Amino acid sequence: MGAKTEAGLRFRSARQETRAEPVLLLGALAMLLATAGLGGVEAGSGGPAGRALSVHANAGSVGWMTLWILAVALGMITGDGSGASDHARAGCWLAWAAVAAAAANACADVAGSASASAATATAVLAAAATYVAWLARVSQRTRTAWTVPRLGAAAALAVLMTGFLLATAGAWAAVGRHAGAAASLNAAQSAAIAVPLVMLAATAAVEWASVPEAAAGPMTTAGLVQVGAFVLAAAATIAGVLSSNLALTEANTSLVLAGIAIFAVRVGPRLLSAGGARGSRVWLTTSALALAVDAGLFLHVVFEVGAQRYASAGLVPLWLVFAVDHVTFAGVGTAALFGAIATLAGHEDRWLMADVVAAAGLVLGLAGVTLGLGSGSTAVEASSAAVVGLSILIAVAVAAGRLCRCRRRGSPR
Repeated sequence: MGAKTEAGLRFRSARQETRAEPVLLLGALAMLLATAGLGGVEAGSGGPAGRALSVHANAGSVGWMTLWILAVALGMITGDGSGASDHARAGCWLAWAAVAAAAANACADVAGSASASAATATAVLAAAATYVAWLARVSQRTRTAWTVPRLGAAAALAVLMTGFLLATAGAWAAVGRHAGAAASLNAAQSAAIAVPLVMLAATAAVEWASVPEAAAGPMTTAGLVQVGAFVLAAAATIAGVLSSNLALTEANTSLVLAGIAIFAVRVGPRLLSAGGARGSRVWLTTSALALAVDAGLFLHVVFEVGAQRYASAGLVPLWLVFAVDHVTFAGVGTAALFGAIATLAGHEDRWLMADVVAAAGLVLGLAGVTLGLGSGSTAVEASSAAVVGLSILIAVAVAAGRLCRCRRRGSPR
């Protein structure tokens, strides 16, 4: 039996016991559409601003990124369907609570109320903390062994919770009219859930989904160093932002670059040699390609900082800011999300051509938008953004179809 069939059967077997992952992943897809839609509407005019920017950012970081990480972390533990039956009902309710809290937080940003934002940020923190505590209990009962992907997922959850703590503190500081403290805390939160978090979650998901045998393999020193580099990058970024230490903040770039390099050496050969005639493989390879592009961008930043050309944030060109942000989130993050869904849900050959078209459109669209920004061409930027939006729409439709088919087949009888 092939790996893709085994993955689908494991997921359907697990769905007979718990529906937490589909709930979280469908919620993540809805939030992804929201953030992509806001970004696409403002393409060609400098991107979202004001309230739209806040909703765009939160629908991404507090929305689809959070829900996706929670779902994949559970999938890594109960991928074989073991140990979930004792906690099925609790997991489903906690999943719905997390989705509702993330949606409420986005709606609060639309309303523009500081009090509502603080209350919903607290709700997100409480929902995520409760879910993580439940996840730890499930892991303990199933006696899940530590592997590199699972360690990466655990580290991603730790960084995520740190970001939620900072966001909640910043939101309540804004309610108390402590503008300086709120700005510092919110900046640190944005730094915490930006590049290092995406890298932790994506590398863990790609390795787990693309190399099934690694799930049963022992922890390795190289894998430990890889995860540690991303964690240190997150810590350096948060500490640097809170202390206004530019050197400490910039240190995260070298650490992220080191983590990507180790991941490429460890997982790259197995990923590229496994073939591409599967929906998950298309997206996992796309995520790995985006990781390689990010590595090149980070290397560029290291050289430019060393040459003192980027001595201040105002000297960083707009195209580079966009490229790092969108290659990380839209390239590395969303591709890993779609690859994980295809792996969990199975049905990987049913919409294979749609996967190929969507992945190719995403890559070409991101390249076009970056080119448009660098050349100052609004027409190229807007048309390329439309390609990115259409590609994400196709990918979301395919991913939702896979999840819905699994829910129908694997629902309790």
